[in-house]
Amino acid sequence: LHGVMNTRHYDGKVYTVTALLPGESKEEFGLFAHMYEPFLSDDASGVAACIEIGRMVKASGIRLRKSLRVLFSMEHYGFAEYLAQRPHQLKAAINLDTLATPMYRELGFPMHWRLSPLCMPFFGDLLLEELLREVMPDLRWSPGAGTLSDDTIGGDPMLGVPTNWMYIEVGELHHTNDPIFSDVDWEMAGTVIKLVAAYTAFLLTAEADDFKSLLPNLTALAVKPLENNSDTPFARKVKCDFAAAELASLERWAPGTIDAQAAEDAVAPFRLPDAEITPKTESEREAAELIVTRLEPGTPWSLARIPYPEKRRFDGYRMVPLQYALCNGQRTLLETVRMCEAVSFKRWGDRQLAA
Repeated sequence: LHGVMNTRHYDGKVYTVTALLPGESKEEFGLFAHMYEPFLSDDASGVAACIEIGRMVKASGIRLRKSLRVLFSMEHYGFAEYLAQRPHQLKAAINLDTLATPMYRELGFPMHWRLSPLCMPFFGDLLLEELLREVMPDLRWSPGAGTLSDDTIGGDPMLGVPTNWMYIEVGELHHTNDPIFSDVDWEMAGTVIKLVAAYTAFLLTAEADDFKSLLPNLTALAVKPLENNSDTPFARKVKCDFAAAELASLERWAPGTIDAQAAEDAVAPFRLPDAEITPKTESEREAAELIVTRLEPGTPWSLARIPYPEKRRFDGYRMVPLQYALCNGQRTLLETVRMCEAVSFKRWGDRQLAA
C-alpha cells in the first residue's frame, strides 16, 4: 500500500490569551480552555465558560486570597509551552474542554472528570467529588485516573500544575460534523459553570479552618478506592501513596490544615504486606534493573531520532505519558509500568516490556 500525504512546514505563531484577577497572594489557580478547533463544543463553549466563571467571581466581590488566571491557547502544545517557558505562579488548574455535549442526555454518557496524576497528586480531586455529591447529587458522573492527556498535561512534574478536567465523553463521534458532537447542551453547560465557579471560588477564598472542617469528608473520599479487595499488594501501595499525597497537598495549599503523618495515618490501615514487586520473567528482571531518568517535559511524539533498526523493536508499542512522567531517576522501569497498571485497565506483558 502506497500513500501520499501533502504536508508542509511553516513559520508561524500560536497565540495564547491570558488574564489575571489578582488576589492577596500571587499564587494562582487556573481556568484552561483551548482554541484553534472549529467546534462549538470543542472548545468554544469552554472558552466562553471560563470567561463567564471569571466574570462571576469578579462580580461576586468575594475576598480573593489567591489569584485567578484564565488561559486560552492551543491544546497540549500551547499550554505546555506557556507553563514551561513563561513566568507564572499557577499552583493548580481545571480544564473545560467539551464540557457539555448533548451526549449526556441523548446517549446516556456520564460526566467525567480526570483526577490528578500519580506523579502529582492534588486534593482538588476530593473537593470536586464532595461538591458533586452536595450540589449535584443526581448527576451521573465517573472519575478517571489522571493520564497527562492533552487537557491534563499541566500535571507533568516538569510543568508543575496539577490539572483536573471535566468533560462529557464523545466516543466515536469525536471531531465529526454530527450535530450531537457539534452542539452544546446549554442546561448542562449552565450547571457545570456553576459547579466550577463554586469550586474555583472556594479554592481562591478558603482558609485553613475551612479546609479543616471538610477534612473528615475529604479523607473518607480519599480512602474509599482503597476498599477494593482485589488489589495486589503493590497496586494497593500505589493507591495508598496517591491517597496520602492527595491529602498532604492540602497543606501546601492552606498551611496548617494537615501534616504528612496525619495523611499517612489515614491510609495506613489499608496497606497490605509484601508490597514489593517480584520479577518473574527475564523481561521483568531486566526492567527491574533499569532506572530511567527523563530529560524533557511531555511525551516524545516522534521516533525520528531513533535509528531505523531500533524503531522496529517498538512494534507499535509506545510508553504512555504517565509512564514517562514517573521516570524520575528514582524508580525502575518495572515500577513505572506496574504503577500505571494500578490505575488503568491497560496491561503490559513481556512483549511490551522487551520493546
